[in-house]
Amino acid sequence: MTVLEIEDLTVGFRAGAGWNQVVSGLSMTVGRGETVALVGESGSGKTVTSMAVMRLLPANRARVTGQVRFDGRDLLTLRRRELDKVRGGPLSMVFQEPMTSLNPAFTVGEQIAEAVRRHRGLNRREARRAAVEAMDAVGIAHAGRRAGAYPHEFSGGMRQRVMIAMAIGCRPRLLIADEPTTALDVTIQAQILDLLRELRSGNGMAMIFVTHDLGVVAEIADTVAVMYAGRIVERAPVAELFARPRHPYTAGLLRSVPSGAKGGLYSIPGSPPRPGEFPPGCRFEPRCGFAEPGCAGALPVLETLGGSHAAACSRAAGLDLRPEGAAHV
Repeated sequence: MTVLEIEDLTVGFRAGAGWNQVVSGLSMTVGRGETVALVGESGSGKTVTSMAVMRLLPANRARVTGQVRFDGRDLLTLRRRELDKVRGGPLSMVFQEPMTSLNPAFTVGEQIAEAVRRHRGLNRREARRAAVEAMDAVGIAHAGRRAGAYPHEFSGGMRQRVMIAMAIGCRPRLLIADEPTTALDVTIQAQILDLLRELRSGNGMAMIFVTHDLGVVAEIADTVAVMYAGRIVERAPVAELFARPRHPYTAGLLRSVPSGAKGGLYSIPGSPPRPGEFPPGCRFEPRCGFAEPGCAGALPVLETLGGSHAAACSRAAGLDLRPEGAAHV
């Protein structure tokens, strides 16, 4: 069962008298209970995609086209009142830095309870009880007492748990997690990942997990969508993508992960193009060690290579980009 279906999503931001495209023709689906990792370097369009799905981009500066169907309804065409019933309830989001998302003037219990009341129609006492239950579910000790504390009284890891409690308290069918572990130390990061896995298995919640950390992807994702310069360039089941990447950019990302092996740390040559400066052909071509003359002239489309594996590369079928065969990526 498909929970979310994105079709031809394009996002542009106002730049002088025109518009710069940041996300171009993005299509993807998320099934019930599935975790899709959205991966790529900073500036690849991951967070913009998430914000566009949630309709959180400023209408006077961003232009969003395409379709974003959640439970069959296109979120981009919903009226504000209808959108408010969906956003924060069945469709929720956890942001990278919780301190900027929590109101310092209200206790965490009040903030969780407010969201629960809005989306589940509970009275104050019931919402307070639900807030404490959600805090307990995400591993916050002494939840009844801690619900009366303010955000500044929590550590970074605990604040992130509060944000997750706020989301799951409304029983979402889809959670968008935008780099929720980036600012946390490794131990807390592992705890948050364990928590998200438990929540998914417990209630069938689907998840879009936005990250640039491939180590995290290996632990939590079912499917990986790799973004580069505003486009998905490869999509595959996580084990298959790690075993045999089919796009040179993906292979470069995997090779850049520190492994402890002898030799220097690899990095992909060059830098990603800026919005408004995308090349007319393959956007990775200027950095690609496998580029041919034709790559600069035609923008490759995402094509299925077999099963659920797809890549946007004209040479994907003929390249050996497996770790042992990708020495010159």
